[in-house]
Amino acid sequence: MHSVLFAVLFLSAGLRPQSGFLGGPWIEPLPGRFSFDGHLDFSATVHAPEPILASRLILEYNSARYAFFPSKRDVPDGFSLAVTDVIAADLPFPFTAVTYWWEVDLQSGNALISAAQTVQFIDDRFEWKYLHRNNLDLYWLEGDLAAANGVADLALLSLGSISAELETPIPARVTVVHYPRMADFQSALGERIRGWEGALSAPGDATVILAAAPGAEGRSTLAILLPHEMTHVLIAARWGSACAWIPQWLWEGIAAGYEMEPRPEFDALLRNAVADGSVIPIRTLCRVFPAEENPAQLAYAESKSFVAFLKEHYGAAVIRNALAAYAGGAECGQGMEAVTGKKLSDLESEWLETFSDKSLFLPASWALVLAGVVLLAGVLAARGLLRRRNRKNSQEGAGEK
Repeated sequence: MHSVLFAVLFLSAGLRPQSGFLGGPWIEPLPGRFSFDGHLDFSATVHAPEPILASRLILEYNSARYAFFPSKRDVPDGFSLAVTDVIAADLPFPFTAVTYWWEVDLQSGNALISAAQTVQFIDDRFEWKYLHRNNLDLYWLEGDLAAANGVADLALLSLGSISAELETPIPARVTVVHYPRMADFQSALGERIRGWEGALSAPGDATVILAAAPGAEGRSTLAILLPHEMTHVLIAARWGSACAWIPQWLWEGIAAGYEMEPRPEFDALLRNAVADGSVIPIRTLCRVFPAEENPAQLAYAESKSFVAFLKEHYGAAVIRNALAAYAGGAECGQGMEAVTGKKLSDLESEWLETFSDKSLFLPASWALVLAGVVLLAGVLAARGLLRRRNRKNSQEGAGEK
């Protein structure tokens, strides 16, 4: 039995190997496999005429590097290395890429490093369907290609429209994973999510995973979840790891504001909280949201409403400026004061004053109006297309007589 050490080596700062050893001894990696249940199956051949003192398989994911010590056996012209073990903790985020390479120390003192390769950590419990559109990779389980293209359309529309307003780049590759059942989604993400959540993203890896029923039943769910999570991906594309400094109320409030379907339950929670004085102070929502469903949903409702208030009264640019200030390391209160000239507590008081009349709930009403306008425009466009086709057919029919 060989012994294997699994350990975090260091954070992702530092260089990755870029190319294989040129000339002399060299490492020949074979395609690796990282099963969704944590099984590792990686192997390589070291072409070297001298003994190996030490060897390591390095995996990089979750912003960290992990070392595994392989078994070794003699083969013609060198040695064979293999890692076939199981890990239960710190698994990669589903459907993200795992980078790996081999490191070998020879008796002569030479050090060999193989070229870096990647393997995708896919939920291999299912037979996935796959669609690639532009810079989007979509994995789905149920529904036909037309339905998948509808999801892709929504994802690409979200990327384009939100990035234009927030002035963020669009990642070169975005992955969306669509589970049709909440149970499968929850089992895939495990402790990463709370029981009531229906979507989660790894913004730094531009990966979004969500649960929505196939067909018409899940379209409203997708219209909420996809734009929300795409917002996180786009903000991360601009500010990277500095997103950790962005207050949760801003991070989630911006994303909730881009959802394409209203959430009446949010309005009800917020209305009741205002009425009974149980509104969560905005400063309390700077670093963490409540874990339980009802207070968490109130936190989302407040964040969405507060961000909408800031945009309406101080302009859309204030949101971009606030993101930049916080990504630069500003404290929760300092960031808003830097971009508005007012303390966070004063801005919160102004926001709460808007609840004295019905203006608070205008954003949701306007969302419904906008949805009606979009629907009407689609109907009119379809009618116009139908008229043109009928006119064309009539003309062609007349020409044949």
